[in-house]
Parts: sequence; C-alpha cells; structure tokens
Amino acid sequence: MNELLSIVLNLISSVIFEIGKKFKLSKNITETKKISERLQYVLELMNEHRDEKFTVAELSKILKLKKISELEKYFLNEDEPTFKFLKKFTNEFAINLEWLTEGKGYPFKCDQHVYIHFFEDCLNRIEELHPEIIYFIRADSFEGQTCIMLKINDYKFIVLDTYLHFSKQNGHGGTVTLVDFRKLVMTLILEKRYITKGVIVSKKVFKDLYQGKVFPYSSLKLKKGIFDYWHDDFTDIYNERYGYQRHSNYDQNFIDAFTIVKSYIEKNS
Repeated sequence: MNELLSIVLNLISSVIFEIGKKFKLSKNITETKKISERLQYVLELMNEHRDEKFTVAELSKILKLKKISELEKYFLNEDEPTFKFLKKFTNEFAINLEWLTEGKGYPFKCDQHVYIHFFEDCLNRIEELHPEIIYFIRADSFEGQTCIMLKINDYKFIVLDTYLHFSKQNGHGGTVTLVDFRKLVMTLILEKRYITKGVIVSKKVFKDLYQGKVFPYSSLKLKKGIFDYWHDDFTDIYNERYGYQRHSNYDQNFIDAFTIVKSYIEKNS
C-alpha cells in the first residue's frame, strides 16, 4: 500500500513539474514576444516625422554590434534578449528600461533624477549629460507648462523630469522657480556657452512629450512657428540686449512671467 502511494505521489509530482516547466516556457515566450513588439514600437516612434528613417541596421551600428542579425533577432522575436543587452539598448537611446522589460510607464520617460533645487539640480544634470543643444519647451496653454529637453545626439534626447509654470499661475514657490529658471538660462548661455533654442508647442504635444509617450524629436517637428529665443529675452530684465523690442511678439504668459520675475528681483535686490 505504501509502495503504491509512493508511486502515485511520484507520478503526480512529475506531472506538476512538467506543467510548471511548460507554463514557465510559455510565459518566457510571451514576455520575449512583448519585448520584441516594444522594440519595434520604439523604432516606429523614433521614425515619426523624420525624413531619413532609422533602420535596424543603423541601430545595430550605433550599438557597435558585429552583425545586424544580433539585433534583428530580437526585433523578429527569434531569441530572448539578455538583461545586459536591454540595459545597453535603453542607455544608448534613452528608453525607459521598466517600460521595455515590463511594459510599465511610457517608452521615453527615462530621466530618474530627483530635482529638489531647480537651478542647482538642473544645471548639474545638464553638465553631466553635456548636450549638443538645450531646448526650452513651453506649452501654449493657460498654465504655460515648461520643461527642458536635451539633445545628446541625433538618436538620443532626454527630457528632464521637472517642469515649471511659465505664467501668472504661480504662488511664492512658483515665483522662486521662475527666478531660478532665469538664472539657469543665463548661466547656460553666458557662462557655459551652450546652444539653446526656445520652442512653443500645443498642450497635447507638451503632455505627450513630458510623459514620454513620443520620441522627443517629434515634438520639435510639431512646434508652433519657428525656433525663437523667448527664453533669452526672458532674462533681459533691464533691456540690456534690447529684449523689450520683441515682447510684442510673445504671448500673455510670457508678459506675466516676465513681470513677476522682474518685480521679485527688484523687491529683493
């Protein structure tokens, strides 16, 4: 009787083990397929609004892979990518690693830095990344949400995980942040000699950009008007560079933010 029971238990254990193996294999296949689909989606997003499209071959060259097939097999769901590879891929193209591996969040929400002191923390982060161009992107909205986007190269853009309200919709804390923003712009242009550009986009484009739903470059193609220097004129409180002459070209948010900062500086000087 004991021998029979032992045989039955062994059989049950074997069946459970096999089922577990198949389930795990099935789960791995499913997860690998999802990663493959996300890789394809990243490439699709990177090519939105571009005349010259990125290809798998070009990405593999950027990653310094010996063969195109080393990357292509992951796009085609022919092999499971290692975590080391995924980390390399996300670092190279500023992709959200958690989104690529688990589907959490959005593709291009990759900046994990904490910004407590706007001026110091933003400046340190920018100096760390040393971008080719710094874009100050402002939403054409009542709140005037404004963020900072860095172009590291043609295939890597990073949106800093902090923003401010460029409008009169600010209390004391928001006013101090606007003053810090002015100081940051002046430091980047006058001291650090970075190339900077001002961009105005719709509220929806700003939201998609800041949340990481789109490849940051695409927001530049959807800008309103031309690239301008509203951010530079914003710093010219005393009209030393004749910035006042261009105020009539800017919206009410610019005038309100400028007035708030000028008043704050004059009261605290």
